[in-house]
Amino acid sequence: MKNRAVKTKQRFTLIELLVAMGVLVIILGFVLEFFIGSQRVWTTMEQRNNIYSDARVAMDIMTTMLQNTFYSAGGIPFRVDQTSGKGKIYFATRSKQNLPGGPLKYVTFQRSGSSVTGGGDDELRISVFCDKEKDFGYYFPPYGLEGVTNLDTARTKVVAKLDDNLTKPAYNSVLVPRVTSFDIVAYKQKDELPGIDPLTNADETPFMVVLKLTMLSPADFKIWIQKTGADKDSFLNEHAYTFSRAVYLGEQSRMNIN
Repeated sequence: MKNRAVKTKQRFTLIELLVAMGVLVIILGFVLEFFIGSQRVWTTMEQRNNIYSDARVAMDIMTTMLQNTFYSAGGIPFRVDQTSGKGKIYFATRSKQNLPGGPLKYVTFQRSGSSVTGGGDDELRISVFCDKEKDFGYYFPPYGLEGVTNLDTARTKVVAKLDDNLTKPAYNSVLVPRVTSFDIVAYKQKDELPGIDPLTNADETPFMVVLKLTMLSPADFKIWIQKTGADKDSFLNEHAYTFSRAVYLGEQSRMNIN
């Protein structure tokens, strides 16, 4: 008789199957981690781009208005509060931004509260005092009407009106949210040119101002407002975005009341 070769079927053993499944799980884990990491990077970049875009728009608006600061003989109210983190600036401008009133108006830029944090200073807002209010003309020279007898009185009342208008929806608007700091540093020209010196008189019109804006992403802001003390400062230093811009007022922006 002829010998017949016995053919046997090759099958996976249980150990081989488990090893194959383990390798597949590891590969899938690497793929999943890659996609999660890519999504995280994409989200971070998108948030950063949004912050940069918001900051650029806010800086452009403030720059345009400051460069169109209104001047006239007799003095126009102007004030800069250089309090660290909570800077405020008040001035008259002839900018044609989409704001209430005609082309000439008083404005202020400052951090103001919102319902997001129960009244915390987390938004950069603009407030407007314009010719929609009947007493608007009293705050320009020559002074002497309705108790506005001089520049100091006009300045004080303009500041009070602009601060009050921050509480009126029709006269204020949010430039950017999630603002953790807003600084204004003012400078004057040296008596002996060239050069500049820090401006210490809050009511003097500066030659140049440096605007500094610090912001957080939406996700980081929610974390930041829950922290306290040193942890809050440390988190801010690590995650905040800071933007600066120097704005020259100088002589080139001076214009006549007519």
